[in-house]
Amino acid sequence: MEIVINKCFGGFGLSPEAEVAVGKRKGYAMALYKHKDVKQDIWVKTKKYDAYTCAYFKADMGESFCMQERGEYFSYYTLERNDPDLVAIVKELGTKANGMCADLAVVEIPDDVKWNIEEYDGSEHIAEDHRTWG
Repeated sequence: MEIVINKCFGGFGLSPEAEVAVGKRKGYAMALYKHKDVKQDIWVKTKKYDAYTCAYFKADMGESFCMQERGEYFSYYTLERNDPDLVAIVKELGTKANGMCADLAVVEIPDDVKWNIEEYDGSEHIAEDHRTWG
């Protein structure tokens, strides 16, 4: 089994290019929108990515829309780290898949291992599940 982890301090994250590529592999249109009005939750179409105000939506919602009425954005945080599309894009793009403060790697483990991702300040490793007590 192959799993994507972050190998440096900072945290797991995909570049905009990788985020779009994963979404498109899943069959989404991946339209980029900027948060225009926080109070009304209004989004407007944009061409420039900004990690703090922008999100990729699964479909083209037109020039502007209210999130409360419709719309579903794509978040790679909802993907399992062994998601085949995520693994494929990270392998395909290499360092171009790295988001801000990320150094992504694909780690291979035996298929029958029950695993989890452990991290310290964003630097991750895969650990085999085991029992622990407080």
